[in-house]
Amino acid sequence: MVQRRFRFLLCGLLALALVAASLFALGLYSNRDRNSSFYLVDAELADAGYLDKLQIELQAGDTFRANPGFGFSAHRLKAGDGMVLAHRHFTGGSAMVTDDEGYQKLTVWLRRPVSLSAQQSLRVPEQGVVLLSSGGSAWPRNDCSAYIRGVVDVTPLGSEFKVGIHGSFEPRGIRDPWHPCKPREVALQFQASPIQLRDLSPWQGGAAAAHPYDETYAR
Repeated sequence: MVQRRFRFLLCGLLALALVAASLFALGLYSNRDRNSSFYLVDAELADAGYLDKLQIELQAGDTFRANPGFGFSAHRLKAGDGMVLAHRHFTGGSAMVTDDEGYQKLTVWLRRPVSLSAQQSLRVPEQGVVLLSSGGSAWPRNDCSAYIRGVVDVTPLGSEFKVGIHGSFEPRGIRDPWHPCKPREVALQFQASPIQLRDLSPWQGGAAAAHPYDETYAR
């Protein structure tokens, strides 16, 4: 009888241990870092002037309206003219800490598609728009977004593109007046693979974002 109770207790402890291990593994999976680098032809920014409009709202004192805009929404895409090259990075944070996830979004819109056969250097904003945003995924108001003014180097690599960006980071639409989002020089690069607009998630810049978290968390 004692042995049976001991075995029953041991089985219960083992079951609890397996559940705890599964939950821990699930936490590690959901908190893993994720990247997405892609390009689209016949696509453009949903609103190329979004950050400037957001800046005007904030300068007018419209910082606490019911449905505020956030800088990261400038990376939404739609079918249109030109070409988009983009990089998305999600930092999963620690499985032991709550709400420490982060995001970085980089979007290049070129008014004309580039060739798959030759390297090109393009000036922005003369030949397109470059946007960069970053912040804490759980804290939309602390978004740091900006236009980048400088040079975009695009080098074809088979069906992909290597993209290099060098220029000045010019913040717009900062909602938190104490945020350390300041002008600076940036140098960024990524390698983009082809994708279709219909296959983009809201986090990547696709449609159907119902909540800011749809754009700050990798789903």
